Amino acid sequence: MNYAKLILKKKERIINDLSKGSMDELIFIQQRFHKTDVSRDRVFQFNFIHYYQMDRAKGLLTDKFVSAFFELLENSRNEIQFADCVMELQKVNKKINAVFASKLCATIKPEHSIYDKRVRRFFGLPVRYKYLGRRRLKCIIQDLEIIQKKSQEILKDKKIIKMISDVRRLFPLAKKKLIPDLRLIDLFIYHTNLK
Repeated sequence: MNYAKLILKKKERIINDLSKGSMDELIFIQQRFHKTDVSRDRVFQFNFIHYYQMDRAKGLLTDKFVSAFFELLENSRNEIQFADCVMELQKVNKKINAVFASKLCATIKPEHSIYDKRVRRFFGLPVRYKYLGRRRLKCIIQDLEIIQKKSQEILKDKKIIKMISDVRRLFPLAKKKLIPDLRLIDLFIYHTNLK
């Protein structure tokens, strides 16, 4: 399947969606992450929770979980492995929080792929809920490797490179160091799958 073509079909809508604030929110989050103690910064936390739609996770977003999540983000700012992140979050909530863990990892290392239902759907990856525990985590890690590989393939398309260039012109604060090309591919995929 040509994933670049799927993105390019919706290029106008994607750029329009990014212009409605989602790119500015991501820039704000990434900039502020490097300037503040995120375990104490309520403005950062509010924006992060809203941007990443964590508030839609019914029953998961307890005060204890939010506190643990942002402490982990603060204490791991040099780097954290995805599996370790999942295991740490699982100590607070018994579920495998792969989606939240991927968003935490992508904040620390922006070229880390996001793992959520829209990305899975885009790449045709199966739902891994039927597996439990470490087996499910292993499957999710395999999916993330596939997502990363296919995202890198998308980056080779000349029209995608041009689209990235157009986005960077529209959003001059979206410097490559702050929002790498792979992170833009994540955004394009997310906005491709919006209803």
